[in-house]
Amino acid sequence: MAEKPNQAQANYDAYRIAHKEQLEREHPGDTALMHAGELIRVYDSEDEAYNYGCEKYGLGNFSLVRIGQQTHRRGRRIRTVNA
Repeated sequence: MAEKPNQAQANYDAYRIAHKEQLEREHPGDTALMHAGELIRVYDSEDEAYNYGCEKYGLGNFSLVRIGQQTHRRGRRIRTVNA
């Protein structure tokens, strides 16, 4: 049985499949608030989107997507050293 994706992954997948192209044309640089795989609203301000998400859904229960920007994956940091 396949493992259920986490909230952040489910939200990003829904954004990418259903909303990415249109929002990149209409709202580049804005922030999309996603919850439970649904686009809730597009905000001009990331802070405003974050504050609303915390108030309405609780921390950890929503995602923010910066429209038109590459996603940032957290993981191991690679350090380069010039020889």
